[in-house]
Amino acid sequence: MILGIFLIVFGLGLCLFFHRLGNAIQQNEHERERFALLVAQELDRLDKAIKENNRMIDEAEAMVEPQPKWFGRN
Repeated sequence: MILGIFLIVFGLGLCLFFHRLGNAIQQNEHERERFALLVAQELDRLDKAIKENNRMIDEAEAMVEPQPKWFGRN
């Protein structure tokens, strides 16, 4: 009788432990996916900023005309 009650309590405790463990694993996986998504978004944002910066540099370089050679002027 006591052994039966002990097994029931132990079984319920084990079920509760595994339930909490499963929830913790699921929460950890959710946080990992969220972090990966945030990193991907940040990398996309930085890539766009770099492309925009390179475009602006190209435009600025196109505005600058090369200096003509002054050979034979004097």
